Amino acid sequence: MKIELNSKLLQAVSGLFLLAIAIVWMACDPFELYAFSWLPGLFLLLGALSLAGASYLGKMDGRLATKAVFYLLYAILFFTVDVLVVNIYFVALWAMIEGAWLAQGGAIMRKNGENNWFIPICVGALIVVLAFICNYVTSSLVMIGVVFLFVALGQMLPFVNDYLPKIDIEKK
Repeated sequence: MKIELNSKLLQAVSGLFLLAIAIVWMACDPFELYAFSWLPGLFLLLGALSLAGASYLGKMDGRLATKAVFYLLYAILFFTVDVLVVNIYFVALWAMIEGAWLAQGGAIMRKNGENNWFIPICVGALIVVLAFICNYVTSSLVMIGVVFLFVALGQMLPFVNDYLPKIDIEKK
């Protein structure tokens, strides 16, 4: 099996950085996370670079470039304003935006007639619902870490979708 450097692989690498951020949120209590607030910012900066490379390799994909700029802005905010790392509302808003982007990508897949279009839509909807619930469970960074596990999965879906069995639910 030969894996070439392409846009989907760089998106999966960005998803791995989001997975690392989710693990940091689940492993640290708020005081430790406040002291290491630069760590999610660093992972996010590396994810933004990965998405910028994915945009370049994907024939200047505007969605990936927009997401890379969005990640860069969030990384700058995490580096400069330490409190935002532990602000559940700010992070839940980010997760809701990610879920909406993922669901939109699934709708584009359906419009283009691709198989497995329902997977990103379902994962995106799950992310939005869980992030909305996080707004009411304000004392739990573990919950926001769980949400970002699904965000990382959603970021890796374009790469993983190539290896999933092709299911078209409209033909059944």
